[in-house]
Amino acid sequence: MFNFGNQKKKTTLPSGNQIIVHNAGKIYYAKSDPGMMLKYSTYLDIDNAELLQKEVNEIWLLFAKQVKESGLATAIISANSPPADKAFFIGVQQTCNFLFERQPDGLWKQTTPKINNIQDEEYQINFGAIENRNDVSMVFEDSTSIPLLTRDTGFEFGFTIFPPNNDSYNYYCLFFPPKITEISNETGEIIEQTNSDKDGISGFRLPTRRTLGITTMPMWFDPEDIPGKYRIKLYINDVASRSVDFTVYDPQ
Repeated sequence: MFNFGNQKKKTTLPSGNQIIVHNAGKIYYAKSDPGMMLKYSTYLDIDNAELLQKEVNEIWLLFAKQVKESGLATAIISANSPPADKAFFIGVQQTCNFLFERQPDGLWKQTTPKINNIQDEEYQINFGAIENRNDVSMVFEDSTSIPLLTRDTGFEFGFTIFPPNNDSYNYYCLFFPPKITEISNETGEIIEQTNSDKDGISGFRLPTRRTLGITTMPMWFDPEDIPGKYRIKLYINDVASRSVDFTVYDPQ
């Protein structure tokens, strides 16, 4: 049985595998009914689909009772690689989501999410400080003024994406700082340098992620980062969905 709210609690499964449960509870969509979601970090290779599926099957057996008692019709188990200890400005993390749906006969079945077409549905996207309210961490209010507070203060900011339904979607960002700084990327993924189509300034293309449900993309500052004018562009399913020019200021 998993408790609700933010936990970041190490849990041992019946197989002996250990996971870190981040939170479990209700999630909301812009244009469809809410569902349940359990987000956790795995110590498995997230690219090993067979082992990951076995682990998710174990978690589902523990999570299913709460899902059924909720009276909701969908549930997501979100497997995440442990975040890198050091990264430039943005947390780089692999995610794999597993969707379970209640069938007409009342039984629950794991299903394959559809890839959503952004041209047919509208996504709501918030940018600003990430806050925790009632055990939910996300961007509740838009802002284009961000304080230069480093990660060790606990401050994070970024995007929260509210999808119109529970179909899966892909997203990535182009990030343009006031000066190019070396990126520390411990996941081994390729982060490409790019130029803005608006005024030619240099920046980076961050790796593509596939997810479903409400997704918050956390970012943070390192001691080497500076105040100034920044820009970030979010793409969902390869469509430019939101561009934000924001100011980072010294709060002291």
